[in-house]
Amino acid sequence: MITQTLTTRIERPAEEVTAWLARPTAGMRAMPPWAVDAEHLHVFSTAIKSLDAASCSLTEEIHIPQVLEIPASTIERYLACRHAIIRDDVEHAAAYGTVRRLRIAIAGASGMIGRALIPFLQTQNHEIISLARDPATGAFSPEYLAKTLCSADAVINLAGASIAAKWNQPQRDLIWESRASTTRALVSALGKMKHRPFAFLNASATGYYGTRGDELLNENSPRGAGFLADVCAGWEHEVSAAAEWGTRVTCLRFGMVLSPAGGALATMLPYFEKKLGGKLGHGRQWMSWISIDDAIAAIYHALLTHTCSGPVNITAPNPVTNARFADTLTRALGKKSIPCVPRWLVRLRHGIDFANEMLLASTRAEPAKLQAGGFAFRHPTLEAALEQLL
Repeated sequence: MITQTLTTRIERPAEEVTAWLARPTAGMRAMPPWAVDAEHLHVFSTAIKSLDAASCSLTEEIHIPQVLEIPASTIERYLACRHAIIRDDVEHAAAYGTVRRLRIAIAGASGMIGRALIPFLQTQNHEIISLARDPATGAFSPEYLAKTLCSADAVINLAGASIAAKWNQPQRDLIWESRASTTRALVSALGKMKHRPFAFLNASATGYYGTRGDELLNENSPRGAGFLADVCAGWEHEVSAAAEWGTRVTCLRFGMVLSPAGGALATMLPYFEKKLGGKLGHGRQWMSWISIDDAIAAIYHALLTHTCSGPVNITAPNPVTNARFADTLTRALGKKSIPCVPRWLVRLRHGIDFANEMLLASTRAEPAKLQAGGFAFRHPTLEAALEQLL
C-alpha cells in the first residue's frame, strides 16, 4: 500500500474550504483533467488546520494499492493538481464577496464546457437547471422553456452543433440553425415571463473577427469575413433581443478552449503522441486559446460582474502562433514533432473553407474586458495551462 500526503496553504478561512469540500460535486470538480485512471486514486484522509482568520492549510492523504504500480511522481502530481483546483476555486470566488445561492439554467449542458461548468457552479453552492427540449415536439419551445425558466436567476446558453466537420451545405445549415433556433426560443421564452433572469450569457466565438494576421483584436474590433464570422454575428444578433426585456446580455466569444476531455486539444493529442503532430503550414498564424478552468471561471466572472455586458473575449492574455503552440505541446508531451503539415494537405483533408477559417486562420484576440474587470487568470501562459491539463 502506498500512502502520500500533501499540505497546501489556502488564503481563505477554514470554514469556506470545509464547505467547498462538503458539496456533493467537489470530488468531480477537483479531479485533474488528465487523471484517466482516477478511479484508482482515493483520498481517504482530509485535515484542515486554521492558521489565522484569513487562511488555513489543507492536508490530504492519498491511498493507492501497491499492485497498481502507479509512479510516485504521478501520485504527487495528482495531489498537486487537485489542490490547485481547490485553492483557486475557493480563493477566486472570494473576489465576488458574499454571493447568494443562484438558480442557473444552462442550455448545452452536455457539451465539453457545460460538463466542466456544472460541477464548478455547484461547488460554489449554486443550483443548476439543465434545459431540455420539449418532449412533445423534440425542440426547444418558448412555452416549455418559460415554465422551466420561471424561477431562474440567470441563463447560460452553450448549445450548438459541433463545427468540427466538413462544411458542406447541410452541415453549414445545421451549425447555424442549431444556434439560432435555441437562442430564439430562449429569448422568446423571456417575453412570456413575469419575473425574468437578471443575466443571459450566450456563447459566441472569436471566429467573429475572421482571419486578421498579426492585428491585435479586442471586443471593439470590427467583424471579419467568412462563414464563422457570419454565424457568430448572426448568433449575437439573435440574443441581443433579450435586452428588450431588461435582462443583461453578454456574448461569450470563446477562443480555443483547451481540455483533454474534448475539443481541439483532445483531437490533437493522438497525433502528437504518435509524433505526427506539427505546425500547420508556415505556423505564423495566431491562436487565441484558454484553459478549460479559466474558461469556466471567466463565465462565472461574467455572470457575477453586473457591468460585464456585450461581447467578452474568453481567451488567455497570451495568444501564441501555431508554430509556438505545436512546439509547446510537443515538449509538454516529451515527444518530437514533424517539421510541418503542408497547407495543401490540411485543405485536402478538411476542406478548403474549414481549413482556411479554423486551422490556418490567424486570430490574435486579447481579453480586454476580462482584464479591465480584474479577472485573475490561473493559466496566463500556454506552458502553465498544459502543465495542469496534461
